[in-house]
Amino acid sequence: MRASEQAAAIVTAVERSGEKLVLKIRGKKYLRFEGWQTIARFNRATPVTEWTTLIEEDGVPIAYEARVVLKSLDTMEVIAAAEAMCGFTDKAARGQKDIIGKRNAARSMAQTRAAGKAMRMAFSYVIALAGFQGSTAEEMEDFEEDDEGRRKSSIIVS
Repeated sequence: MRASEQAAAIVTAVERSGEKLVLKIRGKKYLRFEGWQTIARFNRATPVTEWTTLIEEDGVPIAYEARVVLKSLDTMEVIAAAEAMCGFTDKAARGQKDIIGKRNAARSMAQTRAAGKAMRMAFSYVIALAGFQGSTAEEMEDFEEDDEGRRKSSIIVS
């Protein structure tokens, strides 16, 4: 399937989902993980987590980092790779009530962000043809805004 055909197919998928596959920020559309994964599958590729690691600062756990490789389903050759992090103060972990929940959420989101980034590195040209921004929604979630353009949450950097 050519890039233009893939772009048209992802636009149709987004429309059918009722925009659930998109995060809108200041009028720009960012495709969510499942949309990026669809493009990867069109290209017979899949993200595979190589590792996750707990990040500590002064002996205090603060985040998880993950490395994900994008592999060809036909040859298992690495197409792209990326690393990403999610802190315990990021949106994904903030809503959790206990440390186990925060750790699970941060670890999972670190993997999702790394996978999304690896897929973006390989297939952003298809997403651009479809009219979406090049970054994944998961990279942008902490900048999400309400209908009046106010930031809903922010990244806390120490």
